[in-house]
Amino acid sequence: MRNRVGLLAVALTFTIGTQAFALDEFNLTNSALPDEQVSDLLRTVAIGADHRAYMPASSIGLLGFDLGLDVTAISVPTDFVTAMSAASGSDASAIPGTIPVPKLSFHKGLPGGVDFGFSYATSKLAGAADGLFSMWGLDLKYSILSGLGPLPAVAVRFNMSSSDLWFLSTNTYALDAIVSKNLYLIDPYAGAGLKYWSGELKVPVELAGASTTLSSSHSSMNPHIFVGIPLKLMFLRITAEADYNLAGITTYGAKVSLGF
Repeated sequence: MRNRVGLLAVALTFTIGTQAFALDEFNLTNSALPDEQVSDLLRTVAIGADHRAYMPASSIGLLGFDLGLDVTAISVPTDFVTAMSAASGSDASAIPGTIPVPKLSFHKGLPGGVDFGFSYATSKLAGAADGLFSMWGLDLKYSILSGLGPLPAVAVRFNMSSSDLWFLSTNTYALDAIVSKNLYLIDPYAGAGLKYWSGELKVPVELAGASTTLSSSHSSMNPHIFVGIPLKLMFLRITAEADYNLAGITTYGAKVSLGF
């Protein structure tokens, strides 16, 4: 059976451009990757496909909502490039240096300074084969300080997400503290927290004429820090964010949304 690492790349990138098609030609030639390289693959996918709120510390209010499209670009670490190259038997230079991951997202204000958010994406929505990949995530934020007056807004937020990408399954959980200050047109924010990820790789292979599955699972907890700047233009919001995870993964992202 032909397992293609490129399908993982297509799932992870949510794109069907020429770069993704080039990766789609990779063959999975080495199913028995060392545990360290399996961990590199799982860590990059888990953090890259993680749910991102792209929201400041202040609550959007009981009547507030935010509906948008966000794209997170993963700056691919060297370890991931090495693992993908080993798995595919292809040159490391063919692995893209940045991988974009788009999602649909929705946030709704709840009573008591609480906001709820959800994001979702599937291969069918992205125009690829149905069932190739799916990703979903949610966040629950509680605003401790509203940010009205001279004081900044302060909040705590819990995030979780799950993804199934061809032969990889990952889950992430994060607890963050966020501070932001509403400056009318912009509402810059910064935050820090802990992110736990876990993942499992399952690859069907043929051994001695019999079908079997090689599997490996890994998990870790790492601190991360992030900053963002939302630009508010009437009902339109444009948010840019950068995140650095001490696992060695940097992501940049943006969200365009409608709401009030």
